[in-house]
Amino acid sequence: MFNIFSHICHFILSFLTVIVSRYMETKMRLILLLGVILIYTVIMAGGMYSKNITDCSRVSENLNISEVIPIRYDVRIIVKPRQRVLSTYLNILIDVKEPTWNISLHTTSTRGYEADAAPGDEQYKLFEFQYCIKKEILILKFNVKLTKGQYRLILVIRSVLNNNVQNIFYPTTWTTNNQTWLLTNLYTPHAIRSFFPCWDDPRVRASYNISIQFPADYTVLSTVPEKLSSYIQDLLFTQSGIKLTQFKEFISTPTHLVAFLVVGDITIDFESQGFHYIWHKTDADKKFTHVLEIAEMTTAYFNAYMKINISDITPTINHVVLPNSPMKSMGAPGLVVYRESNIMFDKALDFPSQSIDVIMLITYEMARQLFVGIVGPELSANYVWLNEIFASFYGYHIISSFISFYGQHMINKIRTSERLMELFVVKIIQPTLDSDVLLEREPIIYKAKVSNGIDGLLYPLLYHKKAYALIRMLFKLYNPKTFKDAIRIYVYERVDVWIILENLYSLKFESDYTVKEFMNSWLAAKHHPELLIQRDYEKWTAACISSRTFIDDNSKWIIPVNYFTESNYASYNISEVLWLNWGKIKHITAISSDDFLIVNTEQIGYYRVNYDNRNWLLISNYLQKNNFSHIPPINRAQLINDAYYFTTMNQLPAYIFVNITKHLKKDTDFVAWYPMLNILTYMSTYFELSESNRIKEHFVELLGETIRIIEYEDRSWDNNMRKSLRYLTRKWACKFGHAVCRNTAYNRLMYYTTDKNELYKIPATSKEWILCDGVKIDDLNTWEMILNKSMHYTELLEYLPCTENSTIILYFLKLIIRTTHFSGIKQSMGPICRNIVKKHVRRSPVLEFVIDNFGIIQNRFQQDFPPGVLLSDIIMNIYSMDDLNMIEEHASKCTWLVGNASTSFKLLIKLRRAYLRKVLSKFQMFHNPL
Repeated sequence: MFNIFSHICHFILSFLTVIVSRYMETKMRLILLLGVILIYTVIMAGGMYSKNITDCSRVSENLNISEVIPIRYDVRIIVKPRQRVLSTYLNILIDVKEPTWNISLHTTSTRGYEADAAPGDEQYKLFEFQYCIKKEILILKFNVKLTKGQYRLILVIRSVLNNNVQNIFYPTTWTTNNQTWLLTNLYTPHAIRSFFPCWDDPRVRASYNISIQFPADYTVLSTVPEKLSSYIQDLLFTQSGIKLTQFKEFISTPTHLVAFLVVGDITIDFESQGFHYIWHKTDADKKFTHVLEIAEMTTAYFNAYMKINISDITPTINHVVLPNSPMKSMGAPGLVVYRESNIMFDKALDFPSQSIDVIMLITYEMARQLFVGIVGPELSANYVWLNEIFASFYGYHIISSFISFYGQHMINKIRTSERLMELFVVKIIQPTLDSDVLLEREPIIYKAKVSNGIDGLLYPLLYHKKAYALIRMLFKLYNPKTFKDAIRIYVYERVDVWIILENLYSLKFESDYTVKEFMNSWLAAKHHPELLIQRDYEKWTAACISSRTFIDDNSKWIIPVNYFTESNYASYNISEVLWLNWGKIKHITAISSDDFLIVNTEQIGYYRVNYDNRNWLLISNYLQKNNFSHIPPINRAQLINDAYYFTTMNQLPAYIFVNITKHLKKDTDFVAWYPMLNILTYMSTYFELSESNRIKEHFVELLGETIRIIEYEDRSWDNNMRKSLRYLTRKWACKFGHAVCRNTAYNRLMYYTTDKNELYKIPATSKEWILCDGVKIDDLNTWEMILNKSMHYTELLEYLPCTENSTIILYFLKLIIRTTHFSGIKQSMGPICRNIVKKHVRRSPVLEFVIDNFGIIQNRFQQDFPPGVLLSDIIMNIYSMDDLNMIEEHASKCTWLVGNASTSFKLLIKLRRAYLRKVLSKFQMFHNPL
């Protein structure tokens, strides 16, 4: 039978030997020797082994640690990365606190089990395995109840090419002859269970004695400090021999904090003694000193401003940079792995925002070093995700205390930056309000950086941004010193952070609710609330009404409401709040009928605010006629963001949104502009339709005036926010056809081509503007001159399709498909031809030409236009129902469009029509004069 299984199964036969012995007083007495054969196989037809798989509905998510708990793990791991082999020898000292028939622990395994007892050992008989695949819980069932006492459980596990190792082995390189692998449990939640069976519960702390045997040309890094390492020559293992690394014994640690990285071909960059160390591939052509510099600044910030010495938590931190790491970054105490592309920044090539992303990634991982290990016996398992929330907040908050300026390498300089914190509000919180409605399916309390599958891709983005918003809300309700004191106590004493905050300053005095009740009302609810402000102008009052039609009845937000008016904008205090219970009404009094009212000052609360029309107009009139800077930039941005949202939800007339944005003609603050730049992106498809022309005129006016004020090219004294505003307003102004913007780009192109012939000197951050917007000209002779330049400066070829003159486009297409004009250059013209089709097939003359020359194009560039691709490119870039009809008529004459191809084509046409109707419907409020 076993030979049959060995032949048909994907997994190798694994052996599990269990020795259970009981400690009586100080003397160990052998109770039972039981040999168990554990077969790793697949479920056979007919459910041959289904009896060995527990009904998961009857298995608790958590192990019953009140009955059985581990005291010490002695672990020896043997790794053969090239063969993806992992073997473990495990000796666990367990404490049976209550008599039990079963021992349950976590492990990743396969689906079938059989057991066979050794002869002569009948007192304790292991007669069945039960395994819950979904919850990864293995249950060892005995025929006699185990009494109280300490026992040893010895397991031997061998895994060869087991499907379960896909969550711990990851490819690092791929060549025609060899694929190399790294082994780690960092990237998958609970992957430590693949290394050895364990009680993987953050409440369970044990001591560990671990050693790893691995190929000598590999390196092992861990969250556990290395004790000693030895080299052994063993040709059976690998030609280069093996290494055996033993780690220092460590105690009182939950398993989720134990992490390993086994990877080949890496080297340490700094040999000197210190706290931070950088590792990278031996052939890396870059230094990563900026990673260490930012990490050192972050840990210095913890020490200086929060009085937390991170070396009290971990003795060293190893930073590992890999070219193709599966995630941007992931770490555990003492170990962080980064993907190389996500921590690189080149001032000459990258936009300023990239530098912020790099810094933020590193500060976040350093914040996780501080928080991720905070789990005490008195804390519940929920504190694992709560620690992630605090790490998310401080990842953003730390960077607001220093900004990096850099040349070839990053040269860091600490300085306070309230502007950067404002930027995070508009860059993170406001867009998250949208994604929270459209994408969030569960309350944040259920989500952390441990999600699998699609959640693992989606929720980290939503989770970290929403976490930042919620903790920032709490942070703003406290003074900074009190909040820092609470966090310091939490890190060192590992007791309930809500109790700490409550003891330092109770919100109950103001709100009738404890900190925990307040935060749980947000953490346990889906989405976020919306407030409607209805003013009574005669009585000088305003009613704050919590509203949203699709919120379920279980939501019980406790909402902090702060505000300011035209009369008190100079003296408001954002921490002075009214407390509004969801579903109730709160009144604001003593508001002059001539004053505007703005609620959610500096957007400390995670919610949107709508007003009656009169109040919206009072705000917009003030913004246009008075000093708009009296309203904080965050609130100017919030007003635009909320007005747009309520307009698209048909809860606000479109003319109010237009009025609220008119002041942007004079406002050159990047924070205030940020939501408008996002709105332009949201509406980009709509702008391709003729119905958008009226609202587009309004946007062109805003963009044109702003870019006139800040000018078109960078100055040495410009900060990064100024540069970012310039790049983005310039981009949209030229896209919408602003004449001055395009002429300026054309003049700069002529400077580099005609006068200097130095196209290679165009700044990388201006290349798209100069080369693309510069060729949006109507003169064919000038365009031909640029075309001739492109024969020597071939990068220009990619930008020539940017022209919007149909005559020039048709001329270019004819040159490509009907002549040998480009035969002298190495660059293939197929991708450029396809780019022209995608960009310009929406123009009727171009569409007619492509249809008339359909076969020629497809035959000329068969690699770029395999069957069906050209037709689908046309369909997906049409923005007219009449043009879709024309395509449909043409397709009916295609002899190859039959069977499945015909069905797919008709479906694509149907979906495109539906999509265009949906876009028109969503933005129909902007069709008419505003």
